[in-house]
Amino acid sequence: MNPPASSPVWRKSENLAVVESDNGGRFAVLDLGGSQPVVLTDSAAGIWRALDEPGTAAEVAARVAEDYGMPAADIADQVGGFLESLRAQGLARAD
Repeated sequence: MNPPASSPVWRKSENLAVVESDNGGRFAVLDLGGSQPVVLTDSAAGIWRALDEPGTAAEVAARVAEDYGMPAADIADQVGGFLESLRAQGLARAD
């Protein structure tokens, strides 16, 4: 029997240009490899901030949940989906 696979660790991609608003509530992120800039606001900005420290999707969801004062289980699926969206845009990766 094989041991269970560990969850991938999510992190921001390398080679990004990031501009943060003065209040930290909005980020403009550009993959310097050629994608269009992406503006992250509200909960998307919260997830982006949570990626300042690499972590599994569950760890990222727990950080976001703590910031917003809600149970991580309530947002885990949404955070996971958003992480996949960031990966599709070249802004995050999972190792």
